[in-house]
Amino acid sequence: MSDQRYAVTIVHGDSVKQYSEQFQTQASYAAPWKAVLQKAHKQATVSCQCPGTGCRLLAVRHMSDNDSFHLSRYPRTGAEHALDCVYYSPDPDKSGLGSYSKGVVE
Repeated sequence: MSDQRYAVTIVHGDSVKQYSEQFQTQASYAAPWKAVLQKAHKQATVSCQCPGTGCRLLAVRHMSDNDSFHLSRYPRTGAEHALDCVYYSPDPDKSGLGSYSKGVVE
């Protein structure tokens, strides 16, 4: 199972900052990490620094019910991440199910 969290880079205007796995996950950094994500939400480009290939872009999501922020991969980009990256997922186009109509195979 993919469970490694890597550093992320956030580009906001001319500012480029990298945030370590520890900064993203340790409880002592919870408030500053939320502030970073809140500022980046819909305003910055966020990318995962795992050793995968491709852009590895991430989206900052806002959960309004509890006013929290988190990162998620863009749809259909999971295969760009390293196999051990928390954002990795297999490429659905290479699953062998491509010749089936949607809803036929469950």
